Amino acid sequence: MRQLILALLLSAAAPLSAALTGTVMNMDGQPVAGARITIHGYESEEARRERLLSATPERPSLAAVETDSKGNFTFESPESPVVLLAVSAPGYVPATRLVERDEFAGVIPLTAASMKQGTVRAGGKPLADAIVVARFGAFDYIVRTNDKGQYSVPESRALSLLVVHPDYSTEQPVQQQMTPTMPSLNLTLTPKVAVQGRVVAADGSPVAAATVHADQWPVATTGEDGTFSARVSSNWRSLSARNGNSFGSHTRGRETSPTIRLTPLTTISGRVTDTGSGSAIAGAIVNANPGRLGPGGSIDSAQTDAKGAFSLFVPAGSYVLAASHPSYELALQPAATAPAQKTSKDLSLTQYARVSGTVMD
Repeated sequence: MRQLILALLLSAAAPLSAALTGTVMNMDGQPVAGARITIHGYESEEARRERLLSATPERPSLAAVETDSKGNFTFESPESPVVLLAVSAPGYVPATRLVERDEFAGVIPLTAASMKQGTVRAGGKPLADAIVVARFGAFDYIVRTNDKGQYSVPESRALSLLVVHPDYSTEQPVQQQMTPTMPSLNLTLTPKVAVQGRVVAADGSPVAAATVHADQWPVATTGEDGTFSARVSSNWRSLSARNGNSFGSHTRGRETSPTIRLTPLTTISGRVTDTGSGSAIAGAIVNANPGRLGPGGSIDSAQTDAKGAFSLFVPAGSYVLAASHPSYELALQPAATAPAQKTSKDLSLTQYARVSGTVMD
């Protein structure tokens, strides 16, 4: 542990490099050789949900390498200004970190973990070939159940579980963060239920090719007559639909065939800049959170371009914009929009201080 602390202190003072480099160690300060390191571009939560429900649920990587005998790794500088660095190795909990493309990522510590087995059941029987997504931070550890409904994931107190299957509920994750014990890995799913409805424009005309979501998960696309049919969780709470920059939602009630009416989304645009220099910050993530920060997740998110610019498309309402970047402190900014209105909001970020010094035995 002492060796790990010394390594972390030294890495905090290291200068930026011309490539993306770093070192992987265990909690005893020993290098982890053969760890798989991948880097990934920006992915919104909406894009993640679409990916997990697709035929290829694994997140694509921009590049992949393995650590050498000293736990070191090097990537050529990627095009994206900020990437997600993901680390996995047998016998350890996966780890992730947002880093800049030319950064020394420092020491990435891995926590040792044994594999734990769970079982997925549905209809009183084991459920085979279900996709289980165990999320460790921003890392999706994806496995399939065997013919006995069994699967294995690294042991951790901080993870969320999601089961993806065409016939059983997948929308609500089993989540338990940083509790004294690991969440139960034995999961029982319930059959999905059929829901149908119609999506119309503000004037009542049918909207074709609209994407319909149940509790933010994509479930159907409307036909030429604006109708849709989908199988969703029996506990679904709301439906929403989007076509281009038009959006509508429906809260579950007594209707057996709800109609979702679309109205134009409002736009929040602006720039993210450095508080000290005023220069543009590329690669910052800007989220529009409803009302105040808390449960529910962001309504829309975007990554700033080379000029620090971003645009968000949201229903009219009150929001808190949250801008984040691995080299800067989080910044919050309230924003309110009215129907068919464009709102401009700029955010400035304060850069983290870099410390330097000498570590002596």
